[in-house]
Amino acid sequence: MQKIRKHIAMIGLVCLALGFPVALRYYFYQNDQMALLGTGPMKSTLYKVEKTFEQEDNRILLKVGKKTEQRSAVLSENFPEHMFEIKIPDVQAKAVAEAGMGGDLTHVDSIWTRDIEEGCLIQVILDGPYCAEVSIEDGILGIDVKHPGSVYEQIVVIDPGRYEEQDLCLDVARRVQEKLSGDGIEVVLTRTDDHTYSQEQNASLANDVGADLFVALEMPRSEDATLCGVRCLYNSVFFMPGLGSGELAFILEESVLSKTGAKSLGIEPGDGNVLIDYAQMPVAIVQLGYQSNEKENQRLCNETYRQHLADGISLGIIEAYKQKE
Repeated sequence: MQKIRKHIAMIGLVCLALGFPVALRYYFYQNDQMALLGTGPMKSTLYKVEKTFEQEDNRILLKVGKKTEQRSAVLSENFPEHMFEIKIPDVQAKAVAEAGMGGDLTHVDSIWTRDIEEGCLIQVILDGPYCAEVSIEDGILGIDVKHPGSVYEQIVVIDPGRYEEQDLCLDVARRVQEKLSGDGIEVVLTRTDDHTYSQEQNASLANDVGADLFVALEMPRSEDATLCGVRCLYNSVFFMPGLGSGELAFILEESVLSKTGAKSLGIEPGDGNVLIDYAQMPVAIVQLGYQSNEKENQRLCNETYRQHLADGISLGIIEAYKQKE
């Protein structure tokens, strides 16, 4: 109980320093439930970069030591959390934090460092979803932050649905992401683990990254255990010349059916759904099958069948781009 009180007090202090939403998001990112309850080890100490140094540059700058080479920096992006991480070996987190930050800090909410087994992990939280390129010269880590729309010509956001769906939708989404990356299409997932965001957040992410298309995946349940098949929902109000939500839903359903042989439940308006109403681009919700149907659920749990689903969605997205042109 004493440990729990200690962590609650710490959350309060961090909230005062960062503001409530960012503080809670980041605190629980760093401290898993086992640690919070005192039943597991805490993660390494987190250092906030607060000091700044004067150096004009259009990049975010951090001092990481002159022995650090550019090829050693490993970058990973987390669009839903508006964050990216950089791993640098043989560098101490405290030293990086105390050295401070410089350059263009316009989009920076906060920067944190912590020691990991490989060296130092630098975590940068921004005011929106951005891409980043990193370079190291004379001991200075330069982070060039760019809007995704200025980096990628084609962007699709895929929402893998709720974690309660056994992460089968996430598996399909990752397969689509891998397949389309070879065709030069950047696929942004609204989640990459068991953390589920609100529909408003997912739609906002699609809007913020400037996505061309927004595709949500579902494996719903029904009280009717005999119900099975593929259905697509679309926005019947929001119209765009060339390719609207209705056309996207039709193309996706046809392509999924062609790859799986599943039963068609047709396409229908999904107006009133937050994802559909909030998205500012062609959007479709693809219901891949019903987990409440025993036979269909067995297919959904089959890896080969999920690959067929992914192939169908990928084909549909490629066809949608052709029609959009």
